[in-house]
Amino acid sequence: AEASQLLKLDPELLATIMNFIDTRDLFPSCFLVCKPILKATLDELAWQVRCRRDLQVCELHIEHGVALSWFRTYQCECNRSMFSTNSPLENAAV
Repeated sequence: AEASQLLKLDPELLATIMNFIDTRDLFPSCFLVCKPILKATLDELAWQVRCRRDLQVCELHIEHGVALSWFRTYQCECNRSMFSTNSPLENAAV
């Protein structure tokens, strides 16, 4: 019953709640639960916070002259630092 109540929350509030989940724990479980959780997990403002908090990145990644989303920026920055010992998405599917 509590899970169904969670899904009734405003999408922005649900995204804020999801932002408290460690980034390594998002993959793949939060992407597979249901559409509202997936939408909250992919919230751009939440990924902007993750970029700043986890990677100290404050600007969108530019690829072929086009700014990527915060989610893709996070992925690109993690791929760039994949061999560092503290990569936030180490051992996660990106």
